[in-house]
Amino acid sequence: MLKSFLLNKPKLRNFLKLLLPPFLTLCILVALFAHFKITPFGDNTMATMDGNIQYVDFFDYYKEVLDGKNTIGYTFSKEIGGNMLGAFSYYLASPINLLLKFFPENKIELFFTFAVTIRLMLASLTFYIFLKSRIEKNPSRKTYILFVLFSLFYALSSYSFQQSSNVMWLDGVWLLPLMMLGVSKIFEKKDIKLFVISSTCALIFNWYSGFIALLFCAFWFFFELILRSLDQKPKVKEAIKTFWQYGWRLALATLAAVLISCIILIPSFKAMGEGSRGGGADWGFLRFGLRGKIYATLAEYYPGTNSGAHTLSVFIGALSLITAFSVFLSKKVKKSHKIVYFLIAFMTLLLFYYGPFYFMFSLLKDVGSYQIRYSFGCFAILLFLVMYILKNEKLEPKTFVVSSILFFVACLGFDRIMSPDKTRLFYGLFVIAFSVLLLIYHVAKNTRVKNIFFALIALISLGEVVLNSYLVLENYNKSEKFTTYAPALTETIDKIKESDDSTYRIRNLTTRCSFCLNEGLAHSYNSIDGYTSSPDDKEIKLLNSLGYKRWYYQSNITRGTIVSADSLLSVKYYIEYNKVSENPYVLPFAFSTSSTSSENLARITYDDNTFAFQNEIYKNLSGIDEDIYKKVNFTREIKDSEIIYHLDTDSLNENLVYAQIITTDAPRSILYDGDEIKTQWYAHHSGPSVVGVSSKKVTLKPYDEKKSLSESNIEKEYFYYLDIKTFEKMTEKIKSENKVTDFNLNNSAVSFTVDLDEPQTIFTSIHAQNGWEITVNGKKIEPKLFNNSLITFNLESGKNDVKIEFHVPGFKLGIALFVLGLVLFVVLSRFTS
Repeated sequence: MLKSFLLNKPKLRNFLKLLLPPFLTLCILVALFAHFKITPFGDNTMATMDGNIQYVDFFDYYKEVLDGKNTIGYTFSKEIGGNMLGAFSYYLASPINLLLKFFPENKIELFFTFAVTIRLMLASLTFYIFLKSRIEKNPSRKTYILFVLFSLFYALSSYSFQQSSNVMWLDGVWLLPLMMLGVSKIFEKKDIKLFVISSTCALIFNWYSGFIALLFCAFWFFFELILRSLDQKPKVKEAIKTFWQYGWRLALATLAAVLISCIILIPSFKAMGEGSRGGGADWGFLRFGLRGKIYATLAEYYPGTNSGAHTLSVFIGALSLITAFSVFLSKKVKKSHKIVYFLIAFMTLLLFYYGPFYFMFSLLKDVGSYQIRYSFGCFAILLFLVMYILKNEKLEPKTFVVSSILFFVACLGFDRIMSPDKTRLFYGLFVIAFSVLLLIYHVAKNTRVKNIFFALIALISLGEVVLNSYLVLENYNKSEKFTTYAPALTETIDKIKESDDSTYRIRNLTTRCSFCLNEGLAHSYNSIDGYTSSPDDKEIKLLNSLGYKRWYYQSNITRGTIVSADSLLSVKYYIEYNKVSENPYVLPFAFSTSSTSSENLARITYDDNTFAFQNEIYKNLSGIDEDIYKKVNFTREIKDSEIIYHLDTDSLNENLVYAQIITTDAPRSILYDGDEIKTQWYAHHSGPSVVGVSSKKVTLKPYDEKKSLSESNIEKEYFYYLDIKTFEKMTEKIKSENKVTDFNLNNSAVSFTVDLDEPQTIFTSIHAQNGWEITVNGKKIEPKLFNNSLITFNLESGKNDVKIEFHVPGFKLGIALFVLGLVLFVVLSRFTS
């Protein structure tokens, strides 16, 4: 079969033509990676921003899953424990990530480079297939070259590099052209197969970019409808009939794709529903009117520009720009055609600048970062439109130069009304020179001269692709220490596990970066740290009440240690610069107590004072009516715009002192413990709340010397010390009276035995998410939740065999909808084509 294929020259030629776009993409990327010393050519990496903070650890986690060391469902490596399906479907579900299996732990940053490269190669391939199938199935040599160039502009757009740190969104980039082609197939053959298959893949590989791509396809349907009706001038009734004829097919095909995808979407959305981000739409952030100035897109049209919060960058080369201008200047183009082209281009821009469209493409959520996260669709539509014009319209050569001059004049104007930029003016001059080449190519009558100038135009356009990629990528790579860091931490974790096979949590106090909070996931150890876009709100509130401040909706600031909180959460080991220390006060993952009931525990509430809150917890659990936290006397003075606290700690000996200053409208501040800087982020969204101090003087100083602090900035101020003797007495009593035996924990099941002479209460540091089922001696019971998070329940006297098992919520419903979607797909495929 292979031999016959190789001997069939037309098939072999077409196959090689198909491979050229991804091959050129690979060559350009390899050259850029080598220049910027991006791994494997040096120590730099594309895993910047969230790629560094989150995805590198997620890839490490997924590799652990593939090696059988962790699970996709519930895992105790995610914060204090949680269902990872929401995070998996958002970050990791792409089959490309299965190749992690073949990358060693110290080469995760190499896999990141590989994952970006594969996706961009696929993007150039699918966009080429889209252009070839939709515009001209048997293109001439010159048309083929244009198809290849436009495919490179799409794959290597500023979006691709700007969002490369969010590598999972690039699945939407390479699948969108196939989905758009699927829409076109509905018009051509009434065939829904390609659309359903590609849309299903998009939703399963990354549902976020998949839904965005579906929204683009809805608009693309209208654009297709208009383009296919350009010269027909249908009556209103005929237009409605045509819309209905194809629209219902697209609607049902979309429904089929969504239903099939429910096998992962339903369980994932159930998991995400545990957090504040998993709820309904953020209607409060819907804004009408324009979000920015539409002309800014033209003002930023030169190599190296990136989209901003209110600015869309769609650099696709001089040829596209001149074509876009010339089509409106050319007398050979019908007015009706000009109106259609203008409406499509303008509507595409409005998708980014008009508030309701922006809100819709943000999937009805407030977007605080990566605001133009869906602009890949704009590149797809505009590049197609330009290629469509080049193939279907006869442009007057003289309009090329006129267009370029108009653009240069616009650049001069933009330099006056916006920030001046030499690159803008240089590019304006370049466009004029490029238009001269186009003019010569079109007016030349000698075939050889035409070919030479076409080759020159193609090479220059290719140079624009490379230059734009170079300038954008220059800002999206940096050096990181993945290679040595990860193996060293893994070695330390393995040594702890080898020496202690009991159940406990570990905290790494010297993470790779300030917000690298997913190392528990990356190295398969039970943790209390975590940072994902699908967190559990109850879990975050619990940690906040224990002194680890909530950071927006994603995570808690868990830098530093609060010994009493850590002990309650079964943190037994601390790692600091790969040196291990043990917490002597750690409590078991599950223990019994006769000092309280689950009802009493459920009634303990947090009222913005973590020290009073923890006093009540330990009193209830131990039955000892003493406070573990006691107030430290202090005086406050405000001097030189600083707040200085003088603490009376003379008689505290070895007791641990903690400070918590709750501020209002305060600038980011530096907190000094004596002369030592404890944190430079206090009173800031990413700064800690409770801080351990060791000196008699604590100072709060504005980070920005131009700002100041005053008494009006102070909402509450707490200084407490942990009475170690009392705390030790309580923890020892709890552990000595504990009747839990045969404790066994894995990520989806916990079991233990409790043999009691009298009724007691079980307290666990197991976070209660939907999906946990508790049985005692085979009988299902309903727990009471401590702080709406941790599982507690009462037990009767006698021998109690307890099982706590996790079942993925929504899995059965997801399978049922998946089967329904398949049936709908089969029916549609059979009766609509």
